[in-house]
Amino acid sequence: MKNIIFIVFLTIGGNLTAQFNCQSTKSLSSIRNNAPINYNSRSDTADLQKLQLTIDSRDFGNGQMQGIAKYQLYSKLAFSSLRFDLLGFTVDSVVSSSGSLNFMQHGEHVVIYSTVSAGQTLNWDIYYHGATTKDASGWGGIHLDGAYQYNLGVGFAANPHVYGRSLFPCFDNFVEKSILEEMNIITVPNKVGVSNGILSKVDTLGNGDLIWKWQGQTPIPSYLVSMAVSDYFKQSWAHDGKSFEIYGRAQDTSNMRVGFVHLTDIYNAFVKEFGPYLFEKVGYALTVTGAM
Repeated sequence: MKNIIFIVFLTIGGNLTAQFNCQSTKSLSSIRNNAPINYNSRSDTADLQKLQLTIDSRDFGNGQMQGIAKYQLYSKLAFSSLRFDLLGFTVDSVVSSSGSLNFMQHGEHVVIYSTVSAGQTLNWDIYYHGATTKDASGWGGIHLDGAYQYNLGVGFAANPHVYGRSLFPCFDNFVEKSILEEMNIITVPNKVGVSNGILSKVDTLGNGDLIWKWQGQTPIPSYLVSMAVSDYFKQSWAHDGKSFEIYGRAQDTSNMRVGFVHLTDIYNAFVKEFGPYLFEKVGYALTVTGAM
């Protein structure tokens, strides 16, 4: 248990000491030498209002992933192209309600071409696949650590540090917030897929594989979109109208219960000092590297 720390799914803030020292990692020369990049201007042009994201984790053992990002977006200004951030994956197609859209992919950017007037609401579906990416610092991106498969939405050696683009196409900045309306995680039968929001149902495919369906209602930035896959067991309780959920493997459940004995008290203290808690649940999943 001492070597296991926690990745947090939209929960109360805190600093945890982990196997990686955060401050020393942030001082890497590769970070100091990179000039700041302005990724915020796209949010003045378009608002990514809602996101339905499907992550197929079944080939994580080979470092491969497939995904579908379905966006509802609103055009604040007229545009003829719109750039998304995506790291390591190949876009297969982009489909709108009126048909396929042209796009160009270069490095970490996907440019989608469409003539759009101001004030339009659009629905774009982006299909993609490819090899997963882990940040050069060892902290960030998609981690495939034995029994644990999960993402960390911040890359300490990345510029910008937000690292949602290592999981899905997005505006990877601290400005844009979207409702993660659905997160669907496809797993093999003996795995559990955990994410933001509330678990609405688990569907079984014809071959016995599972789709874990999570729903959210609160807008979040790209770096807070989280998923973890393992042979998890859940411990949960209700407090203040919220679901408190902790996911760990069977051998860790006893220590996990002891480790979170003060969680409700800490939640109460944060609500008292900072105001109502906005998200659907307080949730943690045990992983190997974490502390978000």
